Amino acid sequence: MPRLDTAGYLERLGLADPGEPSVAGLRALHAAHVERVTYEALEIQLGRPTSVDPYESAERIVARHRGGYCYHLNGAFSVLLTELGYDVVWHRAGVENRADPDYAGPDRANHLALTVHGLPSEDCPSGTWFADVGLGDALHDPLPLYEGEYVQGPFRYRLRRSEIEPHGWRFDHDPRGSFVGADFRAARATVEDFGERHAFLSTSPQSAFVTTCSVQRRDARGIDKLTGCVLQRIEEQVSNPRTVDTRSGGSRCSTRCSTYRSRMSTPPSATVCGRVSAPLTTPGSRSGRVRMAPGSYSVLTRRAETRRVRILVVDDDRAVREGLDRVSRRDGFEVVLASDGAVGARALCAGCGDPRSAAARWRRRRAMPGLAARR
Repeated sequence: MPRLDTAGYLERLGLADPGEPSVAGLRALHAAHVERVTYEALEIQLGRPTSVDPYESAERIVARHRGGYCYHLNGAFSVLLTELGYDVVWHRAGVENRADPDYAGPDRANHLALTVHGLPSEDCPSGTWFADVGLGDALHDPLPLYEGEYVQGPFRYRLRRSEIEPHGWRFDHDPRGSFVGADFRAARATVEDFGERHAFLSTSPQSAFVTTCSVQRRDARGIDKLTGCVLQRIEEQVSNPRTVDTRSGGSRCSTRCSTYRSRMSTPPSATVCGRVSAPLTTPGSRSGRVRMAPGSYSVLTRRAETRRVRILVVDDDRAVREGLDRVSRRDGFEVVLASDGAVGARALCAGCGDPRSAAARWRRRRAMPGLAARR
């Protein structure tokens, strides 16, 4: 039986021991997971398809600070909850996308859903909760498995009985969400239910995960979304999010969002890939500013004198560097690669002709307040 690094997982989520299973504990674990473990499929973009084994997914999340999509995120979250004493059940589910010509419901098995049992409360007398950290731009907190409408931050959701799956349930997403909804089967599912569909999503030219780089990170106020080279922030009932399109004539700067924490071996002062601890503004679109939410991991870019955008990619994983290099050059960027923070800082200084510290120079940029460089 594989073993889970429970302490490391909790540290990854920024949580201490949550104690005995409880509604408050489940909510804290769920919120921390969607805020700190990003929904993404970069391994597919890098040509490294993964399995749906939940322990392998947990190892990537804990040891490599990667994320994943539904099979990985909900699978890993389920083993963490089980290790902490929660009663968790897997369910075969189907996500209905907006472009689906023929939605097949849970038969498609393109989603793994979870329910957690034995936690009755005033708003959930049955004690059964719908928990899902793998829906990208959807849930921030678990929902009572009870018919009704629920509001979380700027988004409104609905749970109801499924119209296409006997005894199943239907989750209706907010109209601004990336998908319409999802139906899940009442019966218990296993890893074998998802292997075939996972292989399709990981390798087929028809899969959106293969054709498009997509990253999503949820927080209590909204969602950060990176689709290709377009970065969006949706929050507080804003239906027209601000967008960075690096190929449009109006854009003066590009901010590329990285979904993992680079494992730097150098002091923080030399790190140029950092975590945004305060709202980060950069010269941008028609409004003149593009805002990135706290908690986002980003690789900062600057514009060369020729107006061609130069990107500095810092990561100690060669495959990641080379993968981002290929994707970025394909989109017309000039790319500088560095294996750690010190090399990156020297490259940045060499490019700008400033012999002083790159980190110090970056902190002085008036257009980019709030950068906290970390390991």
